[in-house]
Amino acid sequence: MTKIQSATTRQAWNAGMIVGPKAPLKPKHIWEIRTRLKMEAKLRDLALFNLAIDSKLRSCDVVKLRITDTMAGGAIRLRSTSYGRGSQPTTASSKASMAGSGRNA
Repeated sequence: MTKIQSATTRQAWNAGMIVGPKAPLKPKHIWEIRTRLKMEAKLRDLALFNLAIDSKLRSCDVVKLRITDTMAGGAIRLRSTSYGRGSQPTTASSKASMAGSGRNA
């Protein structure tokens, strides 16, 4: 006995949803998220959120980070306060990849 599949069509899992690139967060929304995480005492989530926003890393890159990637000289690096032209914050792993590619960090 063989089974014959029915000719019914399945609806796509994202039918009716907005697809494509999402709009970036506005500073107002970033501070709302930070405030909510502080009020709920979710320090781990707040630290990961701050790291992602301040370093401009994607979420998949943030979750791959190790503590040693955020350290400089045996101490954890503090948040960068200025984002002037040419002073983009970087992690130790991105500096290593820049050094390997011949670019100056």
